[in-house]
Amino acid sequence: MKKFLLMLAVLGSFSARAQVVTVSVGTSGSALSPFNSTQANSVYEAIYKQNQLNQAGSIGRLAFQKNSGAFQDPLTRTVIYLKHTTATVFTAGTLDTTGYQRVWAGAFTNSGTSGFQEVVLTQPFTYNNTDNLSLLVVRNGGNTGSTLWNYNFMGTNIARRNTSGTAISNTTPLSTSDALLNLRLTFGTATAARAAATLLADVYPNPATTTCRVQLPNAQPAHYQLTDMLGRTVQSASQLAPDASGTATIQLAGVPAGSYLLHLTQGSATLVQRLMRE
Repeated sequence: MKKFLLMLAVLGSFSARAQVVTVSVGTSGSALSPFNSTQANSVYEAIYKQNQLNQAGSIGRLAFQKNSGAFQDPLTRTVIYLKHTTATVFTAGTLDTTGYQRVWAGAFTNSGTSGFQEVVLTQPFTYNNTDNLSLLVVRNGGNTGSTLWNYNFMGTNIARRNTSGTAISNTTPLSTSDALLNLRLTFGTATAARAAATLLADVYPNPATTTCRVQLPNAQPAHYQLTDMLGRTVQSASQLAPDASGTATIQLAGVPAGSYLLHLTQGSATLVQRLMRE
């Protein structure tokens, strides 16, 4: 009996280990994906299919494989997004961050002339292993230097990008590409997808003008942050102090007209909602 229990313990320790999934094993080097590092601004978007991942759980680390390049400074002002998608190909169009979760932002690792360059996600992503996984990498105003990154041809229109170097906005045009970047994902303990606690709040009016109101489910304080559609902070994190009815007001007088994301947090519950400013 003791031997049996010991075997279960050993098996349990193996099942708890992180799972590493590498998608695409191409050896060709691209100067354009996941970023055109010779330009301050670029976009790369790609679809990784469920049968390429075949692993449910929380993605905690992400790595791209560097092919070559003497430039070894971290690539600043990089933002990485992930989302579930049922799409299998892209069409040419404009940048759209709808549905994406921003999982990491900062200076992307570039510490060697080759090999996987990894970051630890600041916001782990729970992948359901049912849908495909869409990756979006945006650089806007970063440093520059020449690097190549490994990719493979994994299907027609499996990716799209803009490498022109022009400033990135929600009108940035993206052209399709067949180049799928080598990607390595590290999962924690493999589990079924678990939904995060959702904050049930009402935001109105939407579109808004100089103010908008947030109706919270109780009169407890909350925090909010306003970002543009690329995740750049427009209003820094601030506390909302609702009245006895649970209503709080957000001032928008200094915010230009356009589309934004309102991030609300109350305890462990969160809500991200698109907010239009007229």
